[in-house]
Amino acid sequence: MSNKNTVGLIGLIAIVFSSMIGSGIFSIPQNMAEQASIGAVGLAWLITGIGMLLLVQTFKILAEHKPHLNSGIFSYAKAGFGEYIGFHSAWGYWLMTCMGNVALAVMINDSLGLFFPALLNHGIETVILCSALLWGMNAIALRGTGSSSFINIISTIMKLAGLVIIIGIVLYSFDSDMLSVDVWGVENDLGPVVDQIQSTMMVTLWCFVGIEGAVVLSGRARKKSDVGKATLIGFLVAITMYTLISVLSFGILPQSELAQLSNPSAASLLEAAIGPHGRLLVNICVLISVFGALVAWTMLVAEVPYEAGKVGEFPKFFARTNKNEAPVMALNVSTSFMQVCVLMVVMFENVYLAAINIASVIVLPCYLLSCLYLLKISINYKELGLKTRNNGYVILSGIAALFCLWLITAAGLEYQLLATILYATGIPFFRYTHASRIKAGEMIYSKSDKWIELILILLALVSVYLLFTGQLQA
Repeated sequence: MSNKNTVGLIGLIAIVFSSMIGSGIFSIPQNMAEQASIGAVGLAWLITGIGMLLLVQTFKILAEHKPHLNSGIFSYAKAGFGEYIGFHSAWGYWLMTCMGNVALAVMINDSLGLFFPALLNHGIETVILCSALLWGMNAIALRGTGSSSFINIISTIMKLAGLVIIIGIVLYSFDSDMLSVDVWGVENDLGPVVDQIQSTMMVTLWCFVGIEGAVVLSGRARKKSDVGKATLIGFLVAITMYTLISVLSFGILPQSELAQLSNPSAASLLEAAIGPHGRLLVNICVLISVFGALVAWTMLVAEVPYEAGKVGEFPKFFARTNKNEAPVMALNVSTSFMQVCVLMVVMFENVYLAAINIASVIVLPCYLLSCLYLLKISINYKELGLKTRNNGYVILSGIAALFCLWLITAAGLEYQLLATILYATGIPFFRYTHASRIKAGEMIYSKSDKWIELILILLALVSVYLLFTGQLQA
């Protein structure tokens, strides 16, 4: 691979940061305050920070000890648990990235709605704009990873500058005395603190989807050692900004008022702090931020099927590249699928918004499998190239796995069931991709894989039945 199509440390950090900091940070004041007090919000970020730091360390350790597994996050699932689990990890992650990209395009549409109100109707204007954005990103990505990375670095610098200005205004305007008002939500009857914390988990999870961005692009990293560094640095910068904006907002407006703000709630927050110019500033920052995130996620959305095609988890044509070494088929197929999703936004907007919440649930098994893989090879320490067992690795990966399981539980049964439908849609594609190997008698399925497939199909059928009978709401 030519040097111009590889990504250095700064580029990898920008990808991690841009993947995590999209439009969500501008809605975080209302999202976190909707059902939680400042005390619960502070604890939620502390728990999330510790849990995600463990996940970051998991990716860092795997990147250092298993640098040859550079096909993306799903390669850990495949190495640890076989072809079938590896495929579903790739399939789920790819669906999540596609949904996330369309969401970012729609958010740009809605931010521009401040200047062009017709876009807020989500009609033909939205279809044209979102389609132009997605195919425009496709054209940029086709120029090669180096070009996309450079554009992402520039947009990340602009995004970072805008967020620093916003945080500076919030710091200047907030009243520290307000932070001690109804700390645990007793006066507003928000319920037990544990329930308040759990109510924020889906919000904090979606904030950090993208933390694995450097891992996904590790096959294009200039230095494999940069992957772990980029993941850690990007995470620390992102969580600092998320925490500052969500906690300090309680010093400008009380919880009850924050919970009622329209999104992007940071715009309403700055309007309360400095007037109408605050709203305009935030909307401009949203456009810059989401554009940067869209560049980063376009790189990720194509890399997953490209790498999966290279190792035979997806059809081989996904591994085709153009003269710029860009994954041309993976990009075109992914963008075509996203084009269909754009039409769904216009036709069935409520269904699509529910699917975005499901997307955050879909990515959790990918994270969980990475933690379990590290736990597995830490116990069998020779697989890590160690002479003795590193108990720190065992404890770290075990707690990180429990954290992922807790997040899956916090998502609720409704989203868990709906996610099984999307995972089950991958089964025919798995059989098509591996048909020749299955016919040749290769042991593609283990006994446990067959049970997992059967359970997945049954849960998906039950979910479809409940969905169509109205007992499960999309």
